[in-house]
Amino acid sequence: MPRPLWKPLAVAISLAALPPPVLHAALAAAAGTLFEAAPFVLVAEAATGPSRRLVPAFAALAGCGCAGGRLPGALSLAATALAWLAFGPAVALGRLAAGLAIAVIARRHEPVRADAAAPRAGEAIEELAALVPPAFGASLAAQALTAHAAALHAGGVAGNCLAFGAGLLLGTVVPCATAGVAIAAALAGPLPPAAWGLLVTAGLLGLTPTRGAQRDHRTRAAQGAPRNRVASLLLAAALTALALRGPSGLVSPRLLPLALPAAALAMLRLRAGGASAASGAALAPALMAGALLAGSPAPLYRVDATEAAVAFPGARLAFTGVALAAGRATVVERFAIACCRIDASPVSVTLDTRLLVPDGTWLTVEGTIVRAPGGGPVLHTSAWRRAQQPADPFIYR
Repeated sequence: MPRPLWKPLAVAISLAALPPPVLHAALAAAAGTLFEAAPFVLVAEAATGPSRRLVPAFAALAGCGCAGGRLPGALSLAATALAWLAFGPAVALGRLAAGLAIAVIARRHEPVRADAAAPRAGEAIEELAALVPPAFGASLAAQALTAHAAALHAGGVAGNCLAFGAGLLLGTVVPCATAGVAIAAALAGPLPPAAWGLLVTAGLLGLTPTRGAQRDHRTRAAQGAPRNRVASLLLAAALTALALRGPSGLVSPRLLPLALPAAALAMLRLRAGGASAASGAALAPALMAGALLAGSPAPLYRVDATEAAVAFPGARLAFTGVALAAGRATVVERFAIACCRIDASPVSVTLDTRLLVPDGTWLTVEGTIVRAPGGGPVLHTSAWRRAQQPADPFIYR
C-alpha cells in the first residue's frame, strides 16, 4: 500500500518556511547527533553470540545515551559525569537512580521476547533515521529558548513556569542524554527554569521512536523486503570522512576514535544483509554526509554566558573569538561543543574596554581577569590583535 504523501509534503513546506541560516544550523545539529549515535547503534546491531543481550546495556552505559532507546539514556556514564561536573553529585546521582528505576519498571512491564533478543539487519540504519526528527526539533527548540531568554525572564513567575514547561518538553525530544545535560548546562545561566526542566526529562522520559521503527522493519523483513546497500555504503563513507577531517564542528574530538571502527561495521553490514529497503533508509547517512559538505555554522543566538566567571582575579587569559559590542565594552565570543553540535553554547569574555572594531571581527585578546566596579569578572586587556577565522570556529570542552 503506497504511503501517504501529505506527511513528507508537510515537512518539506515547514522546512522551506525556515530561514536558511536556522535550517542550516538545525541540520548540522541533527547530523552531529547522528555521528555521535552511529557507533553505538552499529555495535548493538553487530553483536552476535550468547552475550548479545548485554550489548544494548553496554552501549547505554559506555555511550552518550542515544543508543536506540533500549535503556534510559540517563544511565550513560558520559551523561552522568557531565551532570556531576555541571550540577553537582546530587543531581547526577539522582538522575542515575531515576534511570535505574525506569529501567527496572520497563523490564517488568515489557519482557524481552525471543524474536527481539538481538538486533536485526537494517535496525541500525532505521534507528538513526528515527533520530533525525527529534534531533532536528530539539535543535530548533534550543535556539528558540536561548533567543527568548530575556523575554521569558521579563514574564516573572508565568515566564519562569513557561520556561520550565518548555524545558520539560525539550527533554523528551532531545535524542541524546549527554547532549540534553549539556544544553541544560548552557541554559543554567540565562534561563535556569528551562535547564531544570531539561534535567527532569532528558534521558529519562524521552520519546523512543526507534522501537516503532524496529517493529516496522520486522514486518517488512517478514514480507521479504529487498536489500538496499546504498545506505550502508553512504554511512561508512560519512564516518570515514569524519575521521579524516576531524570534528568539523559536529562532534567532540573524543568521539573521533570511534568513527573508523563504526565505518568498518557499516561495511560489514553489506555481508550481513545490508539495510532494508524501507522508505527513507538512506535519510540519516545522507544527512550526515551533507552536513560534512555544508559545514557547521555558529548558532545565531547569543546569551550572557561569561566563561571568565569561573576564573579568579589575577588569572591570565588568552582567548580567540568574535568581537561583539556590549554597551561601553566589547565581548569576545566563541561557541563550544561538549558532546555534539546540538549542545553548542557560547563561551564569552567581556573586556574592560570598547575596541573600535566592527561586530563579527575575529580577535585574539590577552590580559588578566579583574573585578569590574559592578562586581562581575572582566578581562583587563593587555594586548589584542585581529585574527583569521579558524577553519573550525568551534572549541571543544
